[in-house]
Amino acid sequence: MPYCQHCGSQHADDASFCPQCGSWVGSVGSLPAQAVGTPYGGFWARLGAYLIDSLIVAIPLDIVLALVGAYQTPTVTSTTDANGTVHIHWHGDVSLFVLSILAGYAASWLYSALLQSSSRQATIGEGALNLIVTDLDGNRISFGRASGRYFASILSGFTLGIGYLMMLWTARKQTLHDKIAGTLVVKSPNR
Repeated sequence: MPYCQHCGSQHADDASFCPQCGSWVGSVGSLPAQAVGTPYGGFWARLGAYLIDSLIVAIPLDIVLALVGAYQTPTVTSTTDANGTVHIHWHGDVSLFVLSILAGYAASWLYSALLQSSSRQATIGEGALNLIVTDLDGNRISFGRASGRYFASILSGFTLGIGYLMMLWTARKQTLHDKIAGTLVVKSPNR
């Protein structure tokens, strides 16, 4: 088995990247675009892309939800009776509240997965900041992998955001959901 010239770890003969440090270990003739001077997408660029994409999904979704029904955020109140027992009261349409949350996740998922698996390889926000999403070999990802990456991003949020911050200390600036889905966010060589 060959050794990585950067960290000394062993890797498979047909590996493109070192499994330990993430450095390119393949032959120079077949070097993928992200390994030839194309840097990985950094924290601020990815945060900017996320904010742009959030607006692109949220504004039309809010308009549609406003047109579908007079949506109001449910409220919870409590009262205490003479015996000191607290009673909690829910006011509002629970089913519309749950449907609006599910519609938000569905819209965000389809937006991300369809665009990242398309020939653009990026959402509108990522494209605006010159980023693309690839697999570990620099290839376009499938809709299934893009969907897995989206749902894995929910785990990044469940870790109190640490899953997102992992890009600050991983060799290829991967978040938790990038590691789970086997993806990279890189600067586009064509834009």
